[in-house]
Amino acid sequence: MAGGQILRIVEQRLGPERCELRLDGELDLWSSDLFLQIRRRLEADGGRLAIYGCSAQVLRIFTVAALTEAGIVFASRDEAIAEPAVAE
Repeated sequence: MAGGQILRIVEQRLGPERCELRLDGELDLWSSDLFLQIRRRLEADGGRLAIYGCSAQVLRIFTVAALTEAGIVFASRDEAIAEPAVAE
């Protein structure tokens, strides 16, 4: 991420088994792998990853990384929360 802002992640606990992460800064294609790893860990434990409120730049990265097709990227927080977890 030469010349860009460092990706900063701020965690806010929403309950004993739920948290919200706020991302500030820039995301590159290599960083998107972080979200795939988090998704795998959460799903292995019966959880789910929901991403919302992406900037245009982040949305492009997630599209290239196929995260938008994975059903984990949403337009708003309300939409992300309303979407039920999908069992595979």
